[in-house]
Amino acid sequence: MAVVWRGWDTQLRRTVAVKVLHAHLHSREDIRKRFDREAHAVARLHHPYILDVYDFSGPQAQPSYLVTEFIR
Repeated sequence: MAVVWRGWDTQLRRTVAVKVLHAHLHSREDIRKRFDREAHAVARLHHPYILDVYDFSGPQAQPSYLVTEFIR
C-alpha cells in the first residue's frame, strides 16, 4: 500500500519517517480514504509506544504522505 522512507526535517533538524502511498493506488478512492483514516486515527492517539504524527498531505494530494516520528 505504501513505502516508508527515513527522512530529515530541515526546519526542526530531526530524523522522521515518511510514509508515501504508492502512485498506482492513488487513483483508488477507497485506498485514499483508508490512508486518510489511518493518519487521523494515529494523530489522535497519545501513548509512549505509538508514533507521533508530524504532518499529513491530505487524501487528495499526490503523492499522499504521512510524516511521523522516526523510531530506531
